[in-house]
Formats: sequence, C-alpha cells, structure tokens
Amino acid sequence: MTGEEFRQMQRDMARDAISSLLNNCRLRFLDAARLVQLTGSWIDRLHESYSTGSIDFTPLLPIWHQVCQHYYRERFGTSQASLFRDNDKETVDQWAKFVYQDLFANLVCEDEFVRNVLRACKLLPCLDTEEAISAMVYHVKEMDLPYGESENGGR
Repeated sequence: MTGEEFRQMQRDMARDAISSLLNNCRLRFLDAARLVQLTGSWIDRLHESYSTGSIDFTPLLPIWHQVCQHYYRERFGTSQASLFRDNDKETVDQWAKFVYQDLFANLVCEDEFVRNVLRACKLLPCLDTEEAISAMVYHVKEMDLPYGESENGGR
C-alpha cells in the first residue's frame, strides 16, 4: 500500500468513522444525563437524533482530517514509507484498531470533547459552532496519539 492509497483509505472511511464518533459521544452524554436524571428538550433532541439518524456530521470533518494527518505524519513519515509495502491488511487493521479502539475511546472519555462534538452537530446549545470545532481540531492536533499496549511498546 502506498502512502496515497493509505490516505485514500482514510478518506473513504471518514463517513463511518465520524458517525461512530458522534454516536459514541451521544451515548456517553445520554448515559450521564440518565445517571443524574436530567431531562429537557435537548435530551429529547439527542434521543430523537439517535433514532432518526438525520444529523449533519460534516462539521466534524476538520477533526477527522486532523486525525488522519497527525497519524500519517507520526506513524508513516518519509523514513517509514517502506512500511506500506506488502502489508496492506496489517496497515488497514492497525489504522482501524487505532481509530475505533484507541483514539475514540480516549476522546470520548473527555467531557469537553464530547460536549463540543454535540455542539458542533447542533445537538447541544452553542454560541459559536466554529469555536467548538476549532477547540476539537486543536485538541487532536496537540495530543499525543493513543496506542494500544500491543503497538509501539505501549506508548
């Protein structure tokens, strides 16, 4: 797999990955609301959005692009370009594991990130959606990427 093929694979999975992130954030927020017995129109909207699936998650695309760039730069810099050769399945599997098991699990544990995802998608009130998006992009850009214990020596 070439670097460009890897980047195309990242672009191809954007919709499913962003949808998964949104669902994880929505479920975490609803679980917390249920725990403290919070009710109201925004909670109703979150429940409705889960059943209707009619949410525009394109505001989350800048976050996805930042994740993709950060991962590519850190894991597959020019000195490691040969890693793409002859191990396509392993490369794709590592990327999917990173996104769904390591990164999303890490991000969904952060309260402000969860709220900003929901704000960006207009599922929670927000004075400035662009600020919520910028905060998430900055967070992803500056974070140390989480990796499971099985990769990179548990980094």
